[in-house]
This record gives sequence, C-alpha cells and structure tokens, in this order.
Amino acid sequence: MATVDKAARIGGVRVENDVRRTREDELVVLHDDSVRRTTDVEHLKLLGNEGCPA
Repeated sequence: MATVDKAARIGGVRVENDVRRTREDELVVLHDDSVRRTTDVEHLKLLGNEGCPA
C-alpha cells in the first residue's frame, strides 16, 4: 500500500490498517488518513506514550 511505503520513507515506525473479511471469504485491507471515520476518539494513545492525531 502506498501509505505504508510513504510511512517507511519518512521514518515512520508504526502504521495502522483495518482488515475486513468479505462474504466471499476474501480479506480487504484499508487505511484512512485519520481514525475519525471509524471511531469516536479525538486522540489515539499509542504504546510508549506517543500521541497520534485522530
């Protein structure tokens, strides 16, 4: 995925993706620019106390 490649290029050490299984038993991986569409959080707290903008 382009977003994972970009994260690696700019020094990212973590990425977040959502994985869903379809009715046809296929896996689908998706990524949003923020977690707002799929959660109700304003700020995501990661291990090690690094913050991640929602």
